[in-house]
Amino acid sequence: MNNELIEKLQVEGKELSEKIDNLISFTNGEKFRDINHAQQSLLKIQLQAMQTYEQCLTERLFWMM
Repeated sequence: MNNELIEKLQVEGKELSEKIDNLISFTNGEKFRDINHAQQSLLKIQLQAMQTYEQCLTERLFWMM
């Protein structure tokens, strides 16, 4: 398989994982409680989308190797 593509997906997955961790930390913090409920809901939806995307990247990498 194309090693360049695999490496690119691995980097993308690592960066995404870090962003997910940061968003999880934020949603568990005090500042999250200070924003309005609409923004809280949207951030939770965004987190779910990011986690789904991370799962897709993981599956793609699995099937490429």
